[in-house]
Amino acid sequence: MKKHGVDLLCKKVKINHNEGRSPVAWSRIEKSLLGELEAKVSSRRNCIKLFILLDYQKNYSKAEK
Repeated sequence: MKKHGVDLLCKKVKINHNEGRSPVAWSRIEKSLLGELEAKVSSRRNCIKLFILLDYQKNYSKAEK
């Protein structure tokens, strides 16, 4: 996968997070973002899921403080 694709994904995740969505809405966002990537990078799916979840948890915990 090209680095650009990962950067774009990070931007989408951060933009959606900054809109203050609930965890339920976040679950839908994660699924749709993963769906976009799965066709392109199925062999790296677990790494990408972990990356998204770690990034989300880090940002979400900051927002709650």
